[in-house]
Amino acid sequence: MQREWIVRIAKMYYFDNMSQQAIADELGISRSNISRLLKRSHEMGIVNIQINDVSVRAFRVAENLKEEFNLKNVVIAPSHSEMEINTANIGYYAAKYLEGIMKDNMKIGVSWGSSVFHVIRNLPPVDNIGVEIVQMMGGVSWSDSYKYGVKLIIEFAERIEGSARLLNAPLILQDKKLHDRLMEETGIKAHMDIIRQCDIALVGIGTNKQEFSTMVMANSILAEESSRMWDRGVISHICGRPLDENGKECVGGLDDRVISVKLADIKLIPEVIAVAGGNYKVKPIIAALRGGYINTLVTDEKTALSVMKYAMNGGVKD
Repeated sequence: MQREWIVRIAKMYYFDNMSQQAIADELGISRSNISRLLKRSHEMGIVNIQINDVSVRAFRVAENLKEEFNLKNVVIAPSHSEMEINTANIGYYAAKYLEGIMKDNMKIGVSWGSSVFHVIRNLPPVDNIGVEIVQMMGGVSWSDSYKYGVKLIIEFAERIEGSARLLNAPLILQDKKLHDRLMEETGIKAHMDIIRQCDIALVGIGTNKQEFSTMVMANSILAEESSRMWDRGVISHICGRPLDENGKECVGGLDDRVISVKLADIKLIPEVIAVAGGNYKVKPIIAALRGGYINTLVTDEKTALSVMKYAMNGGVKD
């Protein structure tokens, strides 16, 4: 009987995407019991997540990257030839890492994007209380906003039974003067202050390679603008803030129209976890590492090896 009960709860949580509290309300039992039974579902083998382990070489690459870029941690997932599966694998490993460092009453800043989406979808039941999820960059109006905006922040908060603090502003404005006025608004200034108080940040690393740009996919910028930035050496972005290959912030143009945390403020957050993978993300990852904006990297084995080779054998440096 207990097994049938646990299977039912597991299906409600993993298949129906119901929160622990919603399941508890429907079944008339406490949320803590739901959390306990979900953990039991893993122990009993009712819920299984199978991912191939990484090679021994990956551990050596991780240590080399930590030393080269003075990182706290490097987490490496197995690589897969299918881009979406590869991203999902990275998300799973990042979720396990995040689960291990979350504590009660933390503030966690979050950007958006496909990689971050897969982290949130892979988060297991969490017992921590009082965790607040803070949106770090403006949202977008798009059919896939579950990956690229407010819905993602809300889902994160619901999944861990925390609270969501939303940034009620678009990511990019067309007018610099309007941008400057909005950034001085009391509510937005207060929100940026809260971001600076975050204990952890979970961010993606974007590329301006036109065909892979999430900014283009989210209709935040035109494909032509993304291509022009790439050609000018503006290859990457974190929270919408553009970077060159050396990790230097590219001021002017797009940067002065973005409603987002400033790169200097990202450096104030004790642990910044970047989640990114794929060959098209090698240069953007290098940019983020050289700029010192992240101190934990979660990627796949093939990408990690390419990043290490690129850093050691060339690329643009001062």
